[in-house]
Amino acid sequence: MHSADDPGGMTATFASFSDEWEAGLVRDTLLAAGIPATIAGGFTASFRADAPGRVRLLVRERDLAAAADAVRKAREEAADIDWDSVDLGGGDEGR
Repeated sequence: MHSADDPGGMTATFASFSDEWEAGLVRDTLLAAGIPATIAGGFTASFRADAPGRVRLLVRERDLAAAADAVRKAREEAADIDWDSVDLGGGDEGR
């Protein structure tokens, strides 16, 4: 399969997910790191059938290692967030 961002490059499945929302979070992480990524199968994954689909996150083959590094870095950064100190807005209003 050829990538639309790089017609000469082949794409590969970087990861698969049960829904498009999860795939979108990881895709956004990759895009923020400058790695072109696309989601495939989102429409069919939402069907509730005997053989539900999976959502695949595709990147160029040459970007597989960089994608893995970007996700690993994002996980490490997220682990350092003190969620008790994050203001998500609206939590104390009306009290």
